[in-house]
Amino acid sequence: MSIQVTAPHGYRWREGAYEVWVLERGCRLKQGESSASAERAVLWIDRERAEPGQAKVLAYLDGHVDLRLVRDGRRAGVTDRTWFGRFYTRRGVTMEVARIDRPPEPKPAIYETARQQTSPDVGGEARGAAGELAEPTPGGLP
Repeated sequence: MSIQVTAPHGYRWREGAYEVWVLERGCRLKQGESSASAERAVLWIDRERAEPGQAKVLAYLDGHVDLRLVRDGRRAGVTDRTWFGRFYTRRGVTMEVARIDRPPEPKPAIYETARQQTSPDVGGEARGAAGELAEPTPGGLP
């Protein structure tokens, strides 16, 4: 299943292999029946260097996080102040951001916080609740 991301406002730039997004004023990620929403988010999207044919989204969510996961008919939910996790797909990532601005200098505070709070993939150590959601594939998880 593809990953759809929506937000009213965001900033976008490249950082090595990653397409980086800082989303503000409410954002939502949806993959099939699973969804995540928060006031703000920082996303690192690897469209090219993940497993062949697979995209990866590293997501740091901040502010009234509501996560609803559905996997093999089982449902789970998380509500928290912040959340970090990974989403995988073989069907692509679609961004629907109403207004996209050039990144400010210095970078937004949420970006610096996310870099400090997340995995070594983006410059820090993982802290707090984390999770992964992978698209089901024939023969099991990739």
